[in-house]
Amino acid sequence: MTDYASLDEFDDLALNQHSRFIVDDNDHEFTNDSFADYVRCGLSPILNSTKYDLSNTPVFWSWAVDQPRQPTDSSDYDSDEENDDKLYGYSDDGNSSIASNDTDNTNDPSDPRQRAYKCVAVFPDGWKLANCYGSYNYACKHKSSPNDWFINADRHKEYFEAYKKGTCPEEYSFGVPRLSIEMLSLLHYIDQKNISYPVWIDVNDVTVTDCFVSGGPYAECPYQKTITRLTLAKLVAPSFIVAVFILSLWFLEKFLRVNPVQTNRKRHWKRVINEYYKDHDYEGVPS
Repeated sequence: MTDYASLDEFDDLALNQHSRFIVDDNDHEFTNDSFADYVRCGLSPILNSTKYDLSNTPVFWSWAVDQPRQPTDSSDYDSDEENDDKLYGYSDDGNSSIASNDTDNTNDPSDPRQRAYKCVAVFPDGWKLANCYGSYNYACKHKSSPNDWFINADRHKEYFEAYKKGTCPEEYSFGVPRLSIEMLSLLHYIDQKNISYPVWIDVNDVTVTDCFVSGGPYAECPYQKTITRLTLAKLVAPSFIVAVFILSLWFLEKFLRVNPVQTNRKRHWKRVINEYYKDHDYEGVPS
């Protein structure tokens, strides 16, 4: 990885060098490792050699190879349904509750009940899914300088505790690299400060499986909305009330009507006609 000396150099790369690419040739063709390294460093490799021994594995500056995916060993994680109930369970009143503790290291990640691979951490080779109940360092990002990072090497927290007030210094917040340069500056900071991997970043799929979002475990997936029982009740209630009202009016009109025109139409109109002729019947002059 390229060694940049200061934050100013990262800012210069981000602001002034928008099209950064590298071209190989027959004498120095890309390998799988070099291709991945260039992509992670924010370069766009251009294939110019006539022969390659590259795999078809997708390469990203963010995710590691074959990520995101759940661990393959069934002993390493619970089923998705159990994770959802444990991690983002909904109570009877529709309010969601996320299990977390106020103190550090109070949960045991080895406990099968404390496993939920729905949170993302930075590893040396990129982003990977990690157990949300594991206690790791967490990346704090400057609010106005995206290449400026802070990590307290002495504080290890579960994923959910990184969102609590006072976790990051003033002007910093729990963050995520959104550009390759930001990812590069974060990796440089981790190596420079000799911080151990993994490091939590603000990415998770707690709300909806395989929909990774930032902004905390309560962040909504923009592609699929989650509906709780309380939300569903709020959606159905207006239509239900209107339907009950209309059915009530129909019942009253059908079975309890007392309008004489409707109940005894022939007799009513006969009486009305007789009264009319009685009032307006004049005797004529005999011819």
